[in-house]
Amino acid sequence: MAVDRREFLGMMALLGAVAQAAAQVGDPESTSYEEVREKIAGAKILLVPYSHNDFSWFASEAWHWARAALIDQRAVEIMQRDENFKWFIDAKLERIDRTAELKPDVYAELKRFSQEGRVGISAGTVVNNDNPFNEPEAVIRNMTLGRKFFEREFPDAKLDVASFIDIHPGHTQMPQILRKAGYDYYRFTRPIWALDRKGYKREFIWEGLDGSEVTLTYGPYGWLAGGWGMGKGPGGYLDELNAYEDDWEGAVRALYDSALRFLMPASETKIIWVPVGLDHTLPLSLPTYNAAADGEPTLDMPGFVKAWQQRESTPLRFVTPTEYFAELEKARSAIPRFSGPVDPVGWPFWYGQCGSHGLDNWRDRVNNELVEAETYSALAAQVGAAYPEAKMEDLWHEALTLYPHDGLYVGDEDMPDAIEVGRNVTFQADRLRKEAMRHLTRRIKTDGETQTIAVFNPLVWERQGPVEIKAVFAEPRFTKLKLVDADGAERPHQLLRVRHFNNSSEHLPPGAKNTYKEAWLLADITVPALGYTTLRVVRVDGDEEPSYPDEPLSAVESEFARVELDAGGVRAIHDKRRGSTYRRAGNVVFYKNEDPWPWHGGPVTGEEHIQGARWRLVEHGPLRSSAKMTGHIGDHSVELTVSLDHNREQIDFACDIYSVGGSGYFAANALFDFDAIPTAGIPFGAEPRDLSGEPWGDGTDPNEELLRRNVFFAHHWVDYSAAGKGLAVLGAEGKRGWLFHPEKRSLEHILMMTIDPRGEMENLFANPYFTGQGEHSFRYSLVPHGGDWRTARVPQRAAERTHACSSRLVYSRAGADLPLSKSLLSATPDSIAASSWLYRDGGYEIRLYDAVGRSGTVKVHLPMRASSCQAVDFNGKPLASPSIRHDGDQASFQIRPWEIVTLRFTPQA
Repeated sequence: MAVDRREFLGMMALLGAVAQAAAQVGDPESTSYEEVREKIAGAKILLVPYSHNDFSWFASEAWHWARAALIDQRAVEIMQRDENFKWFIDAKLERIDRTAELKPDVYAELKRFSQEGRVGISAGTVVNNDNPFNEPEAVIRNMTLGRKFFEREFPDAKLDVASFIDIHPGHTQMPQILRKAGYDYYRFTRPIWALDRKGYKREFIWEGLDGSEVTLTYGPYGWLAGGWGMGKGPGGYLDELNAYEDDWEGAVRALYDSALRFLMPASETKIIWVPVGLDHTLPLSLPTYNAAADGEPTLDMPGFVKAWQQRESTPLRFVTPTEYFAELEKARSAIPRFSGPVDPVGWPFWYGQCGSHGLDNWRDRVNNELVEAETYSALAAQVGAAYPEAKMEDLWHEALTLYPHDGLYVGDEDMPDAIEVGRNVTFQADRLRKEAMRHLTRRIKTDGETQTIAVFNPLVWERQGPVEIKAVFAEPRFTKLKLVDADGAERPHQLLRVRHFNNSSEHLPPGAKNTYKEAWLLADITVPALGYTTLRVVRVDGDEEPSYPDEPLSAVESEFARVELDAGGVRAIHDKRRGSTYRRAGNVVFYKNEDPWPWHGGPVTGEEHIQGARWRLVEHGPLRSSAKMTGHIGDHSVELTVSLDHNREQIDFACDIYSVGGSGYFAANALFDFDAIPTAGIPFGAEPRDLSGEPWGDGTDPNEELLRRNVFFAHHWVDYSAAGKGLAVLGAEGKRGWLFHPEKRSLEHILMMTIDPRGEMENLFANPYFTGQGEHSFRYSLVPHGGDWRTARVPQRAAERTHACSSRLVYSRAGADLPLSKSLLSATPDSIAASSWLYRDGGYEIRLYDAVGRSGTVKVHLPMRASSCQAVDFNGKPLASPSIRHDGDQASFQIRPWEIVTLRFTPQA
């Protein structure tokens, strides 16, 4: 595929560019050769060759496969010619799979050079995952399954460095995640100048929430090819460097002016990682991607390095990431330390990409389905079912193909394939979950007379609240029912929908018409931790039908809240317990960007709000009331359903947008009348989101990433509280983008971008959902509360929303021996959560963590008497801390604030 060289190099400048660096470090022309030698004295200049492969971006996936294999072939050819050249590979999917498939001889040579220490593996993951924005188990399995693959294929490789290229650093649990995944060192490449301006040094020790530490470095991943021309443009110094034999002093100045001038000032150690390569770049080449037309200019860096080592005293050599950090470790005493969030912003211009059809939704879906499939399979294994260990690993590998970091520009050729992968994985995982429930329900002892429904809880704490279940009737006898729990007590319920025996044929006895055939119910129920309970469906006299009021209204109300409605959507939510009012909370607003900056991060030029809303009461009962509106936002149609829970403080929103596209973004809004700093939910924890110190761009530099002000990322929830009152927003599936405007006290949850394609790349290579046009569905919730997010148990509420209870009919069977209600595994106190429970290599592993930042004693009730119980890392290797006290089916340990503890236990023989 031919791409215009000039146009593409312009795009490269937008990607990683450093045009701004010239203003930071002065005029290159003023630095003489002698001054350069003086400035670099005491430094170690380490060249790290690499080529970054996206899943798909400007070309077809077929092109990417061929290109990746060619890149490794060229690297091998250089290593065969020059014994000093080094190379590194980061991921299985985007890189090594392609080479192994298309060029097995090159793959074999890479293995040989790995044995010699000339090919590094970093991070050695399945994919180059967007760690900050994906579910925690997907991030962990990417690391552990990748390590398993590379340890098998490259057994001599040292997997101690996690290089995530073109990726943001992530949240403050990343140091702990990295260390427990087997990494001591970390390299990331976004953002760069924003962190420089905030005072970070290019090498520092990052302390995470729990006190875990990782030594890291950050910086660009493309030198020369990436446009570090210091005013000369991409590749501007190629000729000067290649002329080193004729003009040595000019070549030395070219290296300094094109790279070291920018990299050295922010380094305390002067151990400089010079990244040699860029997106899809052949080793030591410029990425013109049009070799047939004008070739791909190359840099004789091996020759330059040899000449340098003969002429200069400052070290300059090729290294792998592991070798770089070995040098950095020698200067550890000079490395500064930082704690807390490094970058709370992430991708400020891509949140909400592709609406509800995007890969971010499918990524959440496959992760959650697989986690539940593992959990239910572990539950079923306690009653003798075979755990599908190999199948689960295969499904995780397949699921991770959805996780390469470039999601917005996945092309129309590849997006349908990715969605099919998502559908297949969710289907297969759902089958495993249902099969596990079937094994469990076959062991529950019932009277054989009364219809019994088992309700399963996949979370590690007991939960109480509304659960949707379905009853089915073999005979036409029921016109009214009640639900009786495992203790014999009647539980409140609400009839949502019924299907009747309406067949008037001879198959029905007289009077059977309008009896229940199927009934969908909302039941208020308590379900034990990681276990199940049962409800019996009992016939009572009388008649009951669902309430479909379908009448106009201006408010819905419960004991806790009153939601006022008008033509503009939700007018206000009144927290009746605390006397707080949240204006326009839950409404969707469209923010227009008529003149976007690069990467769709342009300033807001207008707002469009809900208009012409017509509200109807569509559901009313003892457990829940719902109102639904139809209206429009500018030229977009919108439907919004607001459901008010009568037994707990939660308001659920279902928003369906019929988008005509344009340039802007949709966001769910909440306004406050008090000041606070938002708290963002992150995997395994929470972080404050004080954005006042972020160096936002003003639009004058087209290469600046932080263009849209006050944007941040969060997982599943954001809380805003102060002085004993607050509101938590539980986010829509897959959506990580949020904004907080302190001057307006406005919190916005970004649901969807809409994009007017600009230029050849977006018109030809964007996928069908790129523009945001069409129908999109979003589900989110508001939780008014007292106290702070800990008191309101917001992380637990978000987890309950993500992992709903499941139900299944129980049929009487001979030999059934399980009680009507049982917890198979639990952990206390209730601040302890679990992210997974699985079986691996002959033992069970449950991943527990402190969700609120408190130390204390954790007590775990295991599902069986265990022969051993110990703490392990994410790879299953034993850890000395915490020390586990174990007695039969009981285990306990001391947990640090925010600590993640993976317990591995094996049943007694």
